[in-house]
Amino acid sequence: VVVVFTVFVLLSREDLRDRVVRLVGRQDLHRTILAMNDAAGRLSRYFLFQLALNAAFGVFIAAGLWGVGLPNPVLWGILAALMRFVPYIGSVIAVVPPVLLALAVAPGWSLAVVVLGLFLLGDLLMGQVVEPLLYGHSTGLSPIAVVLSAAFWTFMWGPVGLLIATPLTVCLVVSGKYVQPLAFLEVMLGDGPPLAPAETFYQRALEGNAAELALQARRAVGAGSPAEYYDRVALRGLALAQSDLSRDALAFERLEAIHGQVGALLSGLSNATHAPAQPPPPEWQADGAVVCIPARGQLDDLAAAMARHVLRDAGFGARQDTNLVLGASQADPAQFAHARLCCLSVLDQGSSVPGIRYLLKRIQRQMPGAAVVVCLWHADGGSPLLAALRSEGNEETIVLSLGELVALARAVSARRPATVPADGNAAAGAA
Repeated sequence: VVVVFTVFVLLSREDLRDRVVRLVGRQDLHRTILAMNDAAGRLSRYFLFQLALNAAFGVFIAAGLWGVGLPNPVLWGILAALMRFVPYIGSVIAVVPPVLLALAVAPGWSLAVVVLGLFLLGDLLMGQVVEPLLYGHSTGLSPIAVVLSAAFWTFMWGPVGLLIATPLTVCLVVSGKYVQPLAFLEVMLGDGPPLAPAETFYQRALEGNAAELALQARRAVGAGSPAEYYDRVALRGLALAQSDLSRDALAFERLEAIHGQVGALLSGLSNATHAPAQPPPPEWQADGAVVCIPARGQLDDLAAAMARHVLRDAGFGARQDTNLVLGASQADPAQFAHARLCCLSVLDQGSSVPGIRYLLKRIQRQMPGAAVVVCLWHADGGSPLLAALRSEGNEETIVLSLGELVALARAVSARRPATVPADGNAAAGAA
């Protein structure tokens, strides 16, 4: 009956597909077709992997039985491969004939124990390690979801649920991907990352998990560069922390933990510098040619440290100072003698427009020959601070990422003369 039913379903698959589309998806035909194609692709990969793994299990058993000298090893390998299609109990059934044969053809228990151990080892490796990993990869399920789905559907429907556990769970995950009220199913059962990299960064820093924070950084830097890691992950994570801080949702001790963990991470990453492919002019390589100053936000100094590291990697003589050096009573005229570019590091929601304007005036007074850039890290299009700074139309340039900052520094260093102009307004206009 099952074979005849399957044949007729395959012969009428297009008609059945159209009827299902009309039944569940006429209002959103495009999304319905995408969901059905996605589910079909995942299930096809699942069955293909199942066939390949069971065949590999049969080859492993046949080779092992041939190695220990059991008669007819190919027959028992084929039986083991076929019985693997019966979840969990198939291998138990397949091991009985070879063990009985081993007891019949060899004196003692040694050969039977070896055969039993061979089946046990192969089934444990295949069922507990290889299958959850590969099935999850091929179907879009997490390894734990494969195991939990088998337990749940077996509890619900018995042996039938065990047979169709993975296909049913795949359909649920696909539904969660395309139906918004069911999105939690994809989050809980799918194999996609549960958090964005920036959210993971913030979570690890918030928990004080230095080991995981460093591991994430090493992986990201190994796949790209410190600049990419800072831009895509670290700065966005600091922006999340600053958002919580502005809502008074971040306790002081948690803020201290974030500051300590991220500061230690940056110290470790700053020790690994690389020779730039296109170094700037020699006068821009002198220490203090680029000055990074944090604004008044409590996390702005960490963002300024990232900017300093990236600029140094690009070949610029970048230095980080606190905003206290801008005070008239603490100013040292020789301190900024080589400054050609000043980067004011600002995390959105951490500073106000009047506060930024005050710091910019101090910068222009202390470094009249330097171009000034406001680094408003990853501010979104609806940021009131970004809109206010742009609406004032002053001469300071605004950049939103480290990539933009490095590009701007290279452009300014290529255009500006070797000597610092005496007219600060002319310098800012050139920038």
